[in-house]
Amino acid sequence: MEEESMSLIIKDIARSHWPRILARSAAFMSVGDSDFTGEAGLIRLERVGAPLEKTYGGKRVRIVDDGYCWLQLAAPDVPYWLTAMYDGEGNFIQFYFDISDRNVILPDGKSYFYDLLLDVVMTADGGIYILDEDELSSALAEGEITQAQYVKAQNAARAVVALLDEKREAFLALCQRYLELLKIRLPGGICASPS
Repeated sequence: MEEESMSLIIKDIARSHWPRILARSAAFMSVGDSDFTGEAGLIRLERVGAPLEKTYGGKRVRIVDDGYCWLQLAAPDVPYWLTAMYDGEGNFIQFYFDISDRNVILPDGKSYFYDLLLDVVMTADGGIYILDEDELSSALAEGEITQAQYVKAQNAARAVVALLDEKREAFLALCQRYLELLKIRLPGGICASPS
């Protein structure tokens, strides 16, 4: 078995590594049902240092602001980490799949993953984008990841795109279900369902 690269960034389900989030509320639950097994987590971005917008296909999309919610689904045996992003009224913004080398699933908001740099985004209008291919190539050239990790990331991103083409409605329904289950654990009508 090839040795893991020690330079991979570790990210956790509480997103504690991100200084842009100045105040947050969070709820987590372990899940084991026919649709999903792992940990689900909901973070409300109570206060952020600054809003964050990204551009996909020429369209600007705000993904971070005060009151926004991020639902994460972390499963042990898949090469990705899913974040579904919602605005303060509960409107779906986008799926963000971090391609991962390994996911470690622990209870009580302690799950984490080893980030393999590539990301796949599906916006609310259905556009699908693979991000950071240049970062992945640079990491390989600099010896920060192995050739096997490079290939794994490329294959995983293509698999996620195919999965979204086939099962986007199932992903939307799954995330909506866990959003509903977790938002009632947070104070103040967090991430209300759109009217």
